[in-house]
Formats: sequence, C-alpha cells, structure tokens
Amino acid sequence: MEDASDLLLPEGTLAPDFTVQDREGKPIRLSDFQGRVVLLDFWATWCGPCKQAMPHTAEIARKYQDQGVVVFAVNVWDRPEAMEAWLQQHPEYEAVIFAIDTAEKGKDVARTLYQVPGIPTQYVIDRQGTIVRGFLGWDESNPEIEAAIRAGGGF
Repeated sequence: MEDASDLLLPEGTLAPDFTVQDREGKPIRLSDFQGRVVLLDFWATWCGPCKQAMPHTAEIARKYQDQGVVVFAVNVWDRPEAMEAWLQQHPEYEAVIFAIDTAEKGKDVARTLYQVPGIPTQYVIDRQGTIVRGFLGWDESNPEIEAAIRAGGGF
C-alpha cells in the first residue's frame, strides 16, 4: 500500500456524507451507519487489486460485525449490471454491504468528496463519523486496516 497521507482526506476529518444506490437501486447513505465503525471501500469489478482485496474485506466484515463494524463497499466507475453479475458469482461476500455510485467519473463521490486517486481505496471511519485512516491500494500483509478499525471502535 502506498502512503496515502498526502493524497487522501486526513485523519480527524469529518467523513462527508453521501447517498448512492444499494443493490436494489434504493438510496443508501453513509450516515445510515451512524454510531458504527465503517470500513468504506471504493472498488470496481474491473479492478484487479480490488478483487484481490475483497476476500480480506469480507473477512473483516464477518470478524467485526458483532462489534458494531460495517463494511460499506461502494462500487465506482462501473455499471450496475456489471456489479450485480459479479456479486451473484460471489455469495461468500454476503457480510459486506454493497452499493454503487452511478455518477460520471470525476463527478462521483470517490473523487469529489473523498479525493480518491485510484482504487481500491478504503477509509476507516469511527463511531462519531470521523476518519481514522485512509488506505490507497492493496497489500494483504498490511495489518493497519484492522488496527484502525479497533482504534475507531475503541476495542
């Protein structure tokens, strides 16, 4: 993983709220998860590193779901049909809450609100809605995501 400290929103920033579409096309907001720790994952079905990261992301969702942690995976720069087809092939990721931002690239939540230069990008957001840490790229040996989740949840 690259050091994202200069590229992503800084630690301590209030996470910008946004609305995207869930798998059924209904609106879902980041603020729907207020009071929980959120691992916000920006990804796409065509992104190799995103797909490599998804088993670990789903493992985090399962491991911490009983501790008030939610994994909110927002598909960006992709088509709803592509996301749904991919998800139907991967029922093992059922612990992750998936949504899609259908805005045109450059006008999407990832770029406009979260300064995402590339995907996968993940942010850990604490129970008060503040960014604990941002991560750009994927490195399966990186224990820092779980450390940020534990810090954000106070456990």
